[in-house]
This record gives sequence, C-alpha cells and structure tokens, in this order.
Amino acid sequence: MHLVIAPPTGGIETQRMVKSGNYESGANYSLKQVTGWVADEATLATVVASRLIVKGAGDVTITAVLDSNTNDAAKPDVVKVTHNDTIVATGDLSAYNDRRTVTITANVTIADGDTVWLQTITGSAIAARIYAGSTIEVAST
Repeated sequence: MHLVIAPPTGGIETQRMVKSGNYESGANYSLKQVTGWVADEATLATVVASRLIVKGAGDVTITAVLDSNTNDAAKPDVVKVTHNDTIVATGDLSAYNDRRTVTITANVTIADGDTVWLQTITGSAIAARIYAGSTIEVAST
C-alpha cells in the first residue's frame, strides 16, 4: 500500500477578523480607520492595529458584513474596504435610526503579508456606528 499526498490546490485558508465592541465614527468628514477588530481564532487569522494580515497568496474575495446604523438620513455615511492602502469596495451605512446589516465584497489578488482593513467617512456631524460582531473575511475564490 502506498500513501499518496495530493499537491496543494492553491489559494489561501479563510481568515476573518471580528469587531470587538461598538465603533462610532464621530463627525470625521475624512477617511478614518475603523478600530477595535480582533482575530477570529477559528480561522487562525492575525490582526495587528485593526488590520487583517493575510497569510498566503492568490485570488480572494474580501467580504465585510457590518451590523450598522447612523442618525442622519440626509448625509451619506460610507465605509471603504481597503487592501493595503487601496480602496477596493465601498458601501453605504445610511440607515436612519434603523440598525441593519450591510455586506460589501471585493475580488482582489492578494500576496502574503498584505493587509485588509476598513475605513469610514461621514458626511455630517452625526456618527455612523458599526456594532460588535461585524466581520471582515478573506477567502479564496
């Protein structure tokens, strides 16, 4: 009997970070990093300074699932998924006084050690909120 080991099929293992505690943007009028992310230990992720440090390389889908709301229906509150320092997808959090889930995806090619993180920009003096339990995930396509 011979043991046959299949070669790797490529891609990366799924990695995820989870929002710990609630985040409130304040009136930022400019891009601001969303902080308070921690590694999802079930996915063996590494998070440093609220940035997911990707292990592996390949074509991936980045998915941000955000539990969020804002208090200002007239002004957009935008989130931006960022790969290294390049914005790769945007989403609108404007759900006036209604908590809702916003899902944002981006397909990118990633290299080992690249970072994935989230920024907000608020168009008014009212804060956007991202609640604990929100996630950002990187998975092979």
